Amino acid sequence: MKILWVTGVKFGKTIHQWGQLGTAGALQSRGIEVDFLSPIDSDNGTSILRDFGFGHTRLSGSRIPGLYFFSLNRNIVELLTREVNLSQYDAVISEWQTSLGVMRAYRKIRQIGKTAPPWIFEDRSPPATSSILSLIQWGQYRLSWKMAANSADSVEVLVPGLENFIRDKYDFKKRIIHCPSGADMTRFTPEKSTSLNDPLRIVHHGSLDKGRGLGRIIDLGVELERRSIPFEITVFGSGPIQHLFEKESEKYGWLRFLGKIRFDDVPNEIRRHDIGILPLPKRLPWDVGSPLKAMEYAASGLCVLATDVDGSIPFRKFDWFFDAPHADPIEHWINSIIEIRESSIDLRKMARMDAEKELSWETATSDLYAELVRISKLGRK
Repeated sequence: MKILWVTGVKFGKTIHQWGQLGTAGALQSRGIEVDFLSPIDSDNGTSILRDFGFGHTRLSGSRIPGLYFFSLNRNIVELLTREVNLSQYDAVISEWQTSLGVMRAYRKIRQIGKTAPPWIFEDRSPPATSSILSLIQWGQYRLSWKMAANSADSVEVLVPGLENFIRDKYDFKKRIIHCPSGADMTRFTPEKSTSLNDPLRIVHHGSLDKGRGLGRIIDLGVELERRSIPFEITVFGSGPIQHLFEKESEKYGWLRFLGKIRFDDVPNEIRRHDIGILPLPKRLPWDVGSPLKAMEYAASGLCVLATDVDGSIPFRKFDWFFDAPHADPIEHWINSIIEIRESSIDLRKMARMDAEKELSWETATSDLYAELVRISKLGRK
C-alpha cells in the first residue's frame, strides 16, 4: 500500500513534526509506503525525511501572516489537480489545516470524470495560540470540520478527549477513529540499573514557552529545598522563556539548564534521571492532546509528575504516573516524590514495561492502519 500525507507541518523546523514522523514510521514498519506533500524549512528537513525513507513533494505558502494557510490550500488544489499523480496512491491523509485544499481538489477531479483515492481527514490539535491570528485559524478550523471532514471517507483524531470536544462543539455525527502519539522504544531506553539516584533527579525537556506552566518547576525546587529533600532538576530545550531558566540556574545550585541539545543526545540525557515532569495548566491543547513527553519518559524508565488535565486521563491507571490538581500541584508532587522514594515496587522497571505494552507507536497506529486497509478496499471514487 502507498499513501500520500498532506500536512502544513514544516519538516526541519517545528517540534510538531515528530507526531507525523512517528506515525508515518510505524505505518512504514507495517509495509505502507509514505509520501509527504508539505512545506519544508531547510536542508535539515529534507535529510530527516530522506533518512526516514519517506518521499516528499514541496508545498509552499505565503509569508504574510493570516494568508499562509489560505495560500497553502490554494497551492494544494493546483498540485493535486495538475502535478501529483494521485493514481499511484491507495489512500490520502490530510490534516485539518490542509483539508479544504484536498476537498476542493477532489471536487475538481471528480467534476472532470476522473477518480481519486479515498482520503482520511485528520485532526491532531485545534489552534493553540490566543492571538488575533488564532481567530483566523479558528475560522478555518470550523470550516474544515463542517465541510472537509464531512466530505472525507474517514475521520481520525488524536484522542477521545478531542473527539468529545468536536462532537460537542460542531455536533459532528460521523464515525471517528483515534491515533494518539507514541514513543519510539528503540530510541528511548532505560538505564540498566533501575535503582533511584541519590539525590533524586528530575527532568523536563521540550518547548520552553508560555502556557505550559513551566514556572512551577522552579516553585517545586524551592519547596523541595526548603524541606531538605535531596534532589536535582535538569531542564533542556529552547523557546521564549528559556531566559527564565538561564537566570534561575545561576541562582539555584540544584537547577541545571542545558539549553537546546542535539537531537541524538536527548534519550541519553533523559534516561539518567528518575522522574519526568509535565507541569501543564488547564488549557484546551492539554485537554485534547496526547502527552508524548510522558510516553518518552516512561519508555526511558522514569516516573512522571503531571497535572490533572484531560490529556492525563489515559495514564492514571499506571502506578508510575502521578498527577496533581492543575491549579495547585506542588504539595501533591512533593507527596508523590516521597512515595516514589519509599516505594517497594520497582516503578522504573514498571514504567518501561507498560510503555512497551501500551505506549509504542505501533500500538498507537493500530486503528489507523486498520482504517487505511479498510478504505483502500473500497476502491476509488
